Amino acid sequence: MTPNLEVLDLSRCNNFVELLTPIECPKLEFLGISNSKMSSLNLERISQIQFLYLIDCYDFVELHMPVECPNLDILMLNGSKLRTFDLEMTPNIRILYFDGCCEFQQLRMTSECLKLETLNLTDSKLRAFDLGMTPNLQALYLNECYELHRLHMPAECPKLESLNLGGSSLRTFDLGMISNLVTLNLERCYEFQQLHMPTECPKLKSINLSGSKLRTFNLGMTPNLEILDLGWCYDFVDLHMPTECLKLKSLNLSHSSLSTFDLRMTSNLVTLNLEGCYKFQRLHMPTECPKLKYLKLGHSMLRTFDLGMTRNLETLDLEECLEFHQLHIPIECPKLKSLNLGRSKLRTFDLGITPNLEMLDFKRCNDFVELRMPDECPKLKFLDLSFSKLRTLDLGMTSNLEKLILVNCYEFQRLHMPTVCPKLRLLNIGGSKLRTFNLGMTPNLEMLCFKWCKEFVELHVPVECPKLKSLCLGHSKLRTFDLGMTSNLQNIRS
Repeated sequence: MTPNLEVLDLSRCNNFVELLTPIECPKLEFLGISNSKMSSLNLERISQIQFLYLIDCYDFVELHMPVECPNLDILMLNGSKLRTFDLEMTPNIRILYFDGCCEFQQLRMTSECLKLETLNLTDSKLRAFDLGMTPNLQALYLNECYELHRLHMPAECPKLESLNLGGSSLRTFDLGMISNLVTLNLERCYEFQQLHMPTECPKLKSINLSGSKLRTFNLGMTPNLEILDLGWCYDFVDLHMPTECLKLKSLNLSHSSLSTFDLRMTSNLVTLNLEGCYKFQRLHMPTECPKLKYLKLGHSMLRTFDLGMTRNLETLDLEECLEFHQLHIPIECPKLKSLNLGRSKLRTFDLGITPNLEMLDFKRCNDFVELRMPDECPKLKFLDLSFSKLRTLDLGMTSNLEKLILVNCYEFQRLHMPTVCPKLRLLNIGGSKLRTFNLGMTPNLEMLCFKWCKEFVELHVPVECPKLKSLCLGHSKLRTFDLGMTSNLQNIRS
């Protein structure tokens, strides 16, 4: 007999199947039976409970409440097999979690749920949901409710800040009743076509509509928006910006049908993603983008691009811009770390002053003939110039280079490397016209390839390469090779 019991925690008792309460436990406030094998629980004798945790009880099918539980504050039933639940017996519930209740079909709301602050019904089988009177609701999670096609909000939710409807079957939604919303998530709502904003949403900071059927969006109703994700909205054609969007920091318009975009209205943007916009032809840049760090324009129809003043840019991706032939960059890009121009029509390129560059990708730039590098690229780690028309390359001071790929550069004849390349791990010059090569000091080299170098006759290894594991010399004219400097070699491939 435990009439004074206040806390009972049986969590992670994985074989626990039944809780017997022969007498009333009027003082029991906390009950935790998470990760058990319980299938049902009767709250009749513990009706004063405040916190009930039944998380990941995968066999749980029934919560019996014959009497009101007026003190119940937090109820967690994540991962159970419950199908329905009635809030009438929990008038003061504040936090309710049914996350991952894949069989859950109906939540019966009372006419007023005045204390409810957080409601999580993620991954349920709800088809329609009426929120009722929930004036203090702050967060509503209905994501991954794939069958949900209607959400009714009969009254204003003045405190609702976070609304997650991602993965639902909603087609339209009206923000009229939630003017103080901060975060809205409708990602992967593949049938979603229209978002109604009858009034301004001054507190809205983040909107995710990725994967929807939205065609247009007006930023004028969200003056403080910081994040907008419209990625994979294939039908999207127009982003209307009636005034400057000074708070917008991150904008994803990838895989849309946009043909142009004007950055001059978003002067504080940090991230812009226009990858996969196959109709995209022109990006209007302001004189200066002082905060832009990440710019992705790959797989577009851009032909030329002027970076302007983007002194804080770290990543520029123009991969697979098949018509692209000219890039104007400032003389100095002090923070640029990654530059991808693979499969473009560029012929020459001057790296200028890029002291922090780590990754440079020009693979399959079939017309590329010249790369002008500064005397020193101290942070360059990865360089891919495969399938280009380069004849020579001077790496200058690239002491941190880890991977150099020059495969199938059929005109390539000469490579100038630093005497010491202490971090070089992979070197592939297969398919070139090289005749001789001096490895210099490359103590960490693991893979070396000269396959299909038909004129190759001499490989000089002046010092030991203790980590070299793979060596490919097939179809070369090499006649001799001393294995003494490659004591850990595992395979020589033709």
